[in-house]
Amino acid sequence: MLLGRLLDLAPPTPTPPAPDSTWQLLNSQFLNTLAVIIFGLVAVIALIIAIKTYRQGQRRKELAWQVRSDSLVVPNKEIKDRIEIRLDGSPIQDLSLVSLQVWNSGNTAIELQDYVHPIKLKLKGRAVQDAYISDMKPQTLITKEEIEKFRKDNETLRQQESMLVKLPELHLNSQKASGVLNSYTIKVLLTGPQGRISLASGMIKEGYIKEIPPLDIQPQLIIFNRRAINIDFILTTVSLIATLIAVLITILSVRR
Repeated sequence: MLLGRLLDLAPPTPTPPAPDSTWQLLNSQFLNTLAVIIFGLVAVIALIIAIKTYRQGQRRKELAWQVRSDSLVVPNKEIKDRIEIRLDGSPIQDLSLVSLQVWNSGNTAIELQDYVHPIKLKLKGRAVQDAYISDMKPQTLITKEEIEKFRKDNETLRQQESMLVKLPELHLNSQKASGVLNSYTIKVLLTGPQGRISLASGMIKEGYIKEIPPLDIQPQLIIFNRRAINIDFILTTVSLIATLIAVLITILSVRR
């Protein structure tokens, strides 16, 4: 009985306060709002990057070069031994002529200051004997002074490295932007067995130097393909962002 009285006199055990439903609601809304803001910022950043990439692809400087022909001057073996070819009074063998076409395949003009590093092509295993410019489009593309400078530069270059040819540094408009094709052809006279022609060095400011395979591939087709790649990239990015936002909205709706 004494124990019962003591228990009756003891203070009741305090019960924990009920959770504040208002605070829980505010906390849940805050987290949901924060998640939406974060996903929104990520989506906006991704879209900005996609648009910037697309614009960079749209505005480009691209110097293209292509081997149009590479043939021996005397290809017939039956008459090769009957003909003697001399260059500057000295007999030579395995004489060949290479024709290289150069043009601006981009959609932005290539200015004189865009030639950051001289562009040189390497004709492996052969020695350059002479190089000259022909077939300018338009005919006023290159001045006499520029032609003379091209010949002097290459004469000095082949004394140092006989396998190299240096391209002239010219202002080349984009055919797409101006409607007029700017191009020229370099004829290179060489001795030695035929070998691969490749880019040895060179750099265009905010641009590219592109070799076109010697298969009559038109630059317009390459431009179209690159545009398609850029458009596909943007569509994929936008679709991914839309999917993420839809998933986020669905999750938030289920939680509520």
